[in-house]
Amino acid sequence: MKKLLHKNYFWFLLVFSIIMVVYLFTLCPDIYLEDSAEFVTVAATLGIAHPSGYPLYVLLGKLFTFIPFGSIAWRVNLMSAFFGALTGAFLFLIIQKIFRQRGRNKEPEKAKGPLITLLLYYLLPFSSALVFAFTQIFWSQSVVAEVYTLNTFFVVMIVWLLLVWAEKIQEYKKIKKQEKRETETQRMKNRADKILLLIIFLYSLSLTNHEMMLLLAPVFLVFVMWHDWKIIKNYKFIFAAAFLLIVGISLYLYLPIRASQNPAFNWGNPQSWES
Repeated sequence: MKKLLHKNYFWFLLVFSIIMVVYLFTLCPDIYLEDSAEFVTVAATLGIAHPSGYPLYVLLGKLFTFIPFGSIAWRVNLMSAFFGALTGAFLFLIIQKIFRQRGRNKEPEKAKGPLITLLLYYLLPFSSALVFAFTQIFWSQSVVAEVYTLNTFFVVMIVWLLLVWAEKIQEYKKIKKQEKRETETQRMKNRADKILLLIIFLYSLSLTNHEMMLLLAPVFLVFVMWHDWKIIKNYKFIFAAAFLLIVGISLYLYLPIRASQNPAFNWGNPQSWES
């Protein structure tokens, strides 16, 4: 049990499970206020929601409607709870990683002692994630059919991956200064670049859920340039990044394709560039 208390996957699953259980007990059983009826309808019928259309949400919502129990509305509401719980779990990982990075800079981890380590790196991030998950606003959006928990899930997952990527870049720079074998340093750089490409793809997908993610683009870009500005000289990477951006955003093609099939709910009938 002692070893388990120092495993990230244990705390990740614990945070997710606690939040998910509470959300399940408080989950809205049917249609609710705001956009709830619209999102349940477009998910169930593969329709077109109000601008920006939210194609990723609609497609994921359709997958949740295949759950073999509960009403259709309950199943789509469940998707909000699922991504809300994942948001809390990834928030735990973010806070823990920040504490670890700061802790290593100030004092070696072994010098802190097991109780301090458990408190700083596990209990504090654990309690912080739960506090966030059970705030009134976030909780209210996690138990009804809404796009916001999927959006926050993308935010925290991308932030966590950026922290992982930055850590890999720091390790790469450190090894490069030590003038170790070129193949070893290049292998480490390639691994970091793959993580960054994954981040770019996830970011492009997030734009097909909520366009407000555009506001975070400058922040993410500055963070990347701060840690590895030379990445802009890697034309092979730039080409791959542009391709992944296009692939992710191309999910918006769902709108004209599905609109041309006259779905039951077809907001604005977006079959042309104008519409």
